[in-house]
Order: sequence, then C-alpha cells, then structure tokens
Amino acid sequence: MDAPKRQQQSAAAPSAVRS
Repeated sequence: MDAPKRQQQSAAAPSAVRS
C-alpha cells in the first residue's frame, strides 16, 4: 500500500525519498 504511493509522491514530496 505504501510502495505505490511512495513512487507517485517521490516526485513531488522529497520526504518520501528520504523514507
């Protein structure tokens, strides 16, 4: 559930990449 959301937010939210 978190994997697909992290990829989409990765481009807009830098916080997702940190995780």
